[in-house]
Amino acid sequence: MYGNVKIITQPGVDAPQATRQQVFNFVESELLAALGIPAVTAGMDLSGSALGTAPNAYRINVYGALGILAKLYLNAEVYVGTRMYDKAAIAAGYVIDSGAYRLCGDGCKVPNLGRRPAVASDPAELEGYAAVFAPNNENNPEHIFSVFYDQARAGGMNFSQMNLHYSSQFTWNFESQPWNGYATLEEFYNSYSDADVRKKNNFIVGPQLDFGGSAVLDYASDDGDLQLNYTPRINELAPNSLREAGARPGKFSYKQLGRPDMDNDYPIVRLGELYLIRAEARARDAGNWNLALPDVNVIRARAKVPAYTSIDADEFLRERGREMFQEGVRRTDLIRFGKYNGTWWEKPASQPFRNIFPIPQPAIDASAGTLKQNPGY
Repeated sequence: MYGNVKIITQPGVDAPQATRQQVFNFVESELLAALGIPAVTAGMDLSGSALGTAPNAYRINVYGALGILAKLYLNAEVYVGTRMYDKAAIAAGYVIDSGAYRLCGDGCKVPNLGRRPAVASDPAELEGYAAVFAPNNENNPEHIFSVFYDQARAGGMNFSQMNLHYSSQFTWNFESQPWNGYATLEEFYNSYSDADVRKKNNFIVGPQLDFGGSAVLDYASDDGDLQLNYTPRINELAPNSLREAGARPGKFSYKQLGRPDMDNDYPIVRLGELYLIRAEARARDAGNWNLALPDVNVIRARAKVPAYTSIDADEFLRERGREMFQEGVRRTDLIRFGKYNGTWWEKPASQPFRNIFPIPQPAIDASAGTLKQNPGY
């Protein structure tokens, strides 16, 4: 993200500013050393790795390390100018073909902890894609490496506070009032078909009801309607955006009586993304996007939408966005597909130097002149 940083390997010992290539090499070498192999190749033997294969999503095993390597190699052409799509496909494929994990689809269920008994549309259980991100998603068969979150013991997951309108406190009887923060771009929301189960799971739209099935009210309504009604349309960003405008992210779903810190574990490596990594890597390596179809259609089958018969880069990016929404990869994806510097909604075009972040000024100030700012900033 920052490109040219210091690689600190010992406490209290400074290091010179490294290049992006050196950072890439370091990350790759650390992962390969942990796997006990000199390189990712077809037929590689990982039996000597000290990481082991025990399926604990809170500790890196060989599959977690391969998943991170797959992400690294998928972006290698951006990071260091060298195509490594063959390695990305091998790393992702090893995990998929191992059978150690499975997609959470039909029959993969957890109780719906956000259910309102008086609201008939609330299911008793969350199944498939919805179960992957639920408050009780620990031990999900799709999770390979995840951040452990718990409302009492491991705080920091607070999408409920960041995403929802203040009055949504009464829908889930939250301990604290949300902040009315993030909303979803209308164009992105509309990129889902109505039949896509991910659309229903990922977004909260329409008139809102409380635990007893009564209308949730917005007592400072600025649209003439007291009932809180999340509309996909956002009238404008500023200065007069409506308080309830925008579909609200609900992928990491909420539970009744939730605290500001949520229980939902956050996947860093999950099997669903590895299917998409292998699909993209195979397509890019061969220069034929239709080679992505088998793996992409596995993901679409889980989403209950028709299989593709052909695909191009733009449609693959749209499909990857629909699957990976709210998982922290969109910026990286847009850069890899050459879209990040373009325009959308109220965002103007930007210069390519913004593809990496500026090094924070406090870090430069503390470095005694050993850290230089990235070009363009």
